[in-house]
Amino acid sequence: MPSFVSLPQELIELVVSFLDHPEILRITHVSKLLFQIAAPLLYREVDLRIDGPASLKIPHKHPKIDMFFFRVLDDTKSAKYVKRLRVGYLPKNKPPRWLRSNHLCLGRVSELQKDREFNKIISVIKDEASLSTINHAIFDRCYGAFVALLLLVLPSLCQLELHEHECQLDYLSNVLDLINSKQPPSLLSGRMRPALDVSFNFDVEAGVRSCIEMDYDDLNDVIHLPGIRKLNFHIPDSLLQRSRHYNPRLHPRPMSMSTPSIITTMILRHSYSIPMHLREILIQTPQLQSLTCDLWYDTSKTKVPYNFNQDNPWIDLGRWTNDLAIVKDTLKTLVISVEYCDSTKFFYAQPDVRKQLCGKLNLTGFLQLQTLEVPFPLVTGDPHFRIFQALETFLPASLRHLCLRIDMSNAQFLAGPVMRGSSQKTAGDSRDESRCLDEARMDLSYMFDRSLSLLDRLPKLESFSVWQPAEATLCWFDSQLQDLTTTCQKKSITARVIYPMKLRWKNQQHWNLTKVVTLFDRLVPDRGRFEQLFRGQRDGGIPLGLAMQYLLSNSASELRESDTFSVVHHQRHALW
Repeated sequence: MPSFVSLPQELIELVVSFLDHPEILRITHVSKLLFQIAAPLLYREVDLRIDGPASLKIPHKHPKIDMFFFRVLDDTKSAKYVKRLRVGYLPKNKPPRWLRSNHLCLGRVSELQKDREFNKIISVIKDEASLSTINHAIFDRCYGAFVALLLLVLPSLCQLELHEHECQLDYLSNVLDLINSKQPPSLLSGRMRPALDVSFNFDVEAGVRSCIEMDYDDLNDVIHLPGIRKLNFHIPDSLLQRSRHYNPRLHPRPMSMSTPSIITTMILRHSYSIPMHLREILIQTPQLQSLTCDLWYDTSKTKVPYNFNQDNPWIDLGRWTNDLAIVKDTLKTLVISVEYCDSTKFFYAQPDVRKQLCGKLNLTGFLQLQTLEVPFPLVTGDPHFRIFQALETFLPASLRHLCLRIDMSNAQFLAGPVMRGSSQKTAGDSRDESRCLDEARMDLSYMFDRSLSLLDRLPKLESFSVWQPAEATLCWFDSQLQDLTTTCQKKSITARVIYPMKLRWKNQQHWNLTKVVTLFDRLVPDRGRFEQLFRGQRDGGIPLGLAMQYLLSNSASELRESDTFSVVHHQRHALW
């Protein structure tokens, strides 16, 4: 049997790529050949985030970002290996006042080492007068200054995850302003060429907003970052709380004064103020081709400076139509999810989302739109799921791929087996639960009927997908799936059903994991039914982990007692 080292180099590299960071580090010590193969993988993903302590009495642990900077500065070959960079501050509690009013600085070093490091950096940027504004920050060893410098020396960076908390990265903003200027630093010559995938104040691994109580968040510099093609971020609640008028801090740059952003894909995560900010954001992204809006509104936690009601609803589809029209000539993919809830109550006591919706989403003028994933009411125009209501749709003739979500239905938040065994429920709770379950089944019947009707109205459709509830006992029956399969076969339309796996496998780690069952594939009609697992995104680049993937009642005492979920904290190991 051949040894591992004697295998083809491509095969060794493939095997090593599946290992965790510590295991890759150990392999580099086995032989010179394995070192040459594994060393680049150590630099492929670099995590330099500062984890806030669980207790304010525990000191913050600072990553050795300065050592890493000097490593890649001296070794340009290693710098080219870095594909993904994660930086910023992740608070677990509200930070102390001294941290909110000062900059995060790295640990103390000797004056000799401090002067040596400062002089080394100055020797690199001495010809860059535009970078002189961060000289004092470099001398003070500010974390944000080193983050800014890293962006200037990583030529192959493809993914950037930024977590800004209380202006701790304002030096980065200064450098981004210089990068976005008409005469950027010559240090950037030939750098930052790859298309950047940027995540801003959103933890793409845990699936949660990283800074909930944040007072400042200016996206202008990030939106106009050179090379950025994809932006994944959330809008902080505080932007809307500080004013009773729609006056966000996302001030659009005048198009005549700056180059429009080249962003083609934008994902707005887990934010309730998306409707109030959407127009300002779309004005800055005239080349946008894919837009995802993850609408989230927790009535028990979100302090809204408005009284949303039927006269002033949270989701005004007429306004959405007008705002989306800004990019109707370029938009090819539109995804909208809705999670309107009260996380302190059980699934049968949730607020009525129907009162927060008005108007109709008219997409008939979006001639470039090919992929659409939205809740049923946004297509049917009926938030009440009334089966006797006439079906009226406003979809474009160019639509090729349609996916319907169960958001805004009574089946969205069901977590049946966990709740039904409670001994603390009153008679009223039991009646409410029974009513909610009956209404959920009626909503699912409505969704099945409307799905078949929509297939008759969209002759150019190539694929049709529909989400199933997180509660496994409420999914469509096999007979319904067979009817959907037969209908799609006759029309040569690919048919899929999508199952969220977080509640099925009872693990928070699977917040963005889904099982996609293809009932019929128009390209391979004889293949039959088959299953696939997707994490992060599915076919077509559609992001996963939206809305109903979140465990709604995680804070309720009854669920907390029986909850088997565990939040996975990723351990990061420094290699320098």
